[in-house]
Amino acid sequence: MAAAAESSRAAVAGARAAGASTWAPQELQQAEQLARAALEAIGYQIADILDVMRDSAGTPIQSIHADGGPTKNAFIMQFVADMTGVELAVSSVPNCSALGAAMAGMIGTGTLAGINDLAKLPREKAIYKPSMPADQVKSLRAGWQKAVARTLLK
Repeated sequence: MAAAAESSRAAVAGARAAGASTWAPQELQQAEQLARAALEAIGYQIADILDVMRDSAGTPIQSIHADGGPTKNAFIMQFVADMTGVELAVSSVPNCSALGAAMAGMIGTGTLAGINDLAKLPREKAIYKPSMPADQVKSLRAGWQKAVARTLLK
């Protein structure tokens, strides 16, 4: 038993000495790569949509807002900001649909006088600003677009 543990430690140490920052079985590495690709796809798809919106409207987009489950993942939020090139404001409320319904109810019941009163309510948010170098974004987006083109039926 001790020999197996020592062998395992030696393998990890050898991998690190060879320049590997982490060591994991092949299956785990593949699962991690698949999970990361799925998360990154969110950022690429949002960037594609914003490109269409910019082109259609002819208006620059200064910032976008996000809520929902993925907002709990700082990596993907930063990746979205980097790929879109715009500031991303992430609500501290995970489900803004329910909050919107509650706000409409406050106006409907007279708790608030109108929509302008909603702007006065306290709101917390995290801000993600693009930080990836433009040439890296361009390269990553080109790779994404090439992958999408390969999957489309012709």
